[in-house]
Amino acid sequence: MSNVPNNPYPNERDLTVYSIASKQARNIIVVFGLLLAVPPLMWMLSQMLQRQWTQLFPVKVLSWTPKRGDLMSHLHAMEKSLDTAPYAKTAQQQVQWLMTAFAAEGCRKTFIGHNGWLFFQPELDALTGYGPILNAPFSIMKDPTVAKLKSARQCVAHFATQLKERGVKLMLVPIPVKATIYPEHITGYRALERQSAVTYQDEAISAEAPVFHADEGLLFDELRAAGVDVVDVVPAMLQLKEQNDMLYRRQVRAKVPDAVKREVYLKQDTHWTYDTMQQIAKALADHIRKTYPGLAADGPRAEVNPRAVSEGSLGDLVKLLGLPSGQTLFGQEMQTYVSLEDSKSDPRSSIALLGDSFVNIFDDPALGFAPTGSTKRLKAGFAQYLSLYLGTDLDVVTENGGGATSVRARFAARKDDEVRAKKLVVWVLSARDLLLTAEQGRDAGVTWKDVTFNPERNPPARIEPMLPPKSN
Repeated sequence: MSNVPNNPYPNERDLTVYSIASKQARNIIVVFGLLLAVPPLMWMLSQMLQRQWTQLFPVKVLSWTPKRGDLMSHLHAMEKSLDTAPYAKTAQQQVQWLMTAFAAEGCRKTFIGHNGWLFFQPELDALTGYGPILNAPFSIMKDPTVAKLKSARQCVAHFATQLKERGVKLMLVPIPVKATIYPEHITGYRALERQSAVTYQDEAISAEAPVFHADEGLLFDELRAAGVDVVDVVPAMLQLKEQNDMLYRRQVRAKVPDAVKREVYLKQDTHWTYDTMQQIAKALADHIRKTYPGLAADGPRAEVNPRAVSEGSLGDLVKLLGLPSGQTLFGQEMQTYVSLEDSKSDPRSSIALLGDSFVNIFDDPALGFAPTGSTKRLKAGFAQYLSLYLGTDLDVVTENGGGATSVRARFAARKDDEVRAKKLVVWVLSARDLLLTAEQGRDAGVTWKDVTFNPERNPPARIEPMLPPKSN
């Protein structure tokens, strides 16, 4: 392939000789073989005793024929079915429980920090990797298709250009990853200070500085130069964090019973708390009202039929650990939110809101904080509160995990006149999606692609002729 250079070290060989005694090798093979064979054999025996024949091999070994596709895909499907078999899942859950309970070890998705805080491992990678500007160095061991992947900055800049051609402005709101705001719960800094919180004074205690990727500022400057209104919400979050710290210290010093410290992010989840979401929605409404006059009402509208709800959620980071059901290592986090029952999405609005799970949290019941068994929308998410503070309805397009490309594709698929009727697109997504390299993003399930706008238009509205009134 043209994009794959020649190996610069074609004659390099590893001359190290590795050897092991034959008796030790046999013992290792026997033990390893038993570890691999006994669990599935015991599970298969139990299925046979229960006459659950169809559960033995969800993908049959000898069922492949050339008409059913290539053999490699069949083998991959079979391997995946064995990986997800009940015996494998049970073993994985028990091992993870032991590692988490006794060694405070997470998994490839969840990093276990200090003081009960959990972090999404791809978010930590986004802060420490090569990032959005530099390309990772080439290696002959890498998948050559990585070079063909689109970068976040290319797709965002192109999307802004596409909208500008249609008379629409783009406002990008990157939501910082939890580690940016709470690095102390990764490093353990201030852990000892918090144990003696009763001695705190009103003055702010210097926390560990927020953590950014080295090229994060450069990325946002490039996007601003390309015409994107990039709104930085980190200062507002840090201010809210400090306010919460000061309030908690005062309560502890005053010996307020059951004093609870409010946080900016959920401890066991990748998302922000309800208070933070509400404050950022208000700040963005003020920014839109000031920067884009005429798009919002003069002030927020009155809340119609508000309803206070208190519900808990285990958190997506606990679920990603893959612990056994009924585990007691982590409990639910409680949040009290106000549901805006009459809030709705309006496709005719001049403001479109594109977003991911940061917009859907406290609205989509699949993300937690819903009453047990309920599938009804919670109506307390970012879209509802941004609409409240703007005093106008929004055209909302969201998809959990699809903030990078899917929501843009869905918006671009609309008729051309519907898109041109918009004045502003507010795009809210995790900064993680912007900071991961193309390869890291693909591994984390984040893929950046350009979208194609639909050129079709709706037929013009038919105007019925005015007929003269009939005479008697």
